[in-house]
Amino acid sequence: NSGYESMGGLSVSPSGRVTAVWREVNGGNRSLAYSWYAPGGSWSSGASLPVGNTSMGYIGPVVSTGSAGDLWVTWVSSYNDYRIRASALDPAAGWGPVADVGVSQDSIAAPQLAVNGDGQAFLAYQAVINGRRSEAIAHYSPEWGWRDAGTLSTPWNPSSGPTDVRVAVGKGGTFLLLAVL
Repeated sequence: NSGYESMGGLSVSPSGRVTAVWREVNGGNRSLAYSWYAPGGSWSSGASLPVGNTSMGYIGPVVSTGSAGDLWVTWVSSYNDYRIRASALDPAAGWGPVADVGVSQDSIAAPQLAVNGDGQAFLAYQAVINGRRSEAIAHYSPEWGWRDAGTLSTPWNPSSGPTDVRVAVGKGGTFLLLAVL
């Protein structure tokens, strides 16, 4: 396109399909785009995710593929507030609706996402809540949708949060959280 792109993330499914997501800006329109590469094939043409308002700012799109091949994309929207938003891809039905994850924060950055084979997702991100930096956590289950799972703080200084966090899926589909305190 005639705009510019900034990379968001890559994810690899158990079958070897690679999915890339990124942010595009073309004139005054902003979008999130994706493409995938199937083993033995080539990259698909880039396409826009159906995220709605193109005047919003989109920050840090990340993608994660579960062991069953289900795909989630999360991003920070930055139009009048900071919110984490998410959408899932059902290969048979296409992209699902955009969901708000958690609540509006003073600032949000660095989302990290993991999806397990049961269709559950775990999201960790840096947030400034009431002037205090924290690592916020959200959990998705197909039964109840997205839920806020709280924040992390250092036990010896509750007014200061961790400086970095990563999330992954462990053996048996459990979620692993690594935080630098």
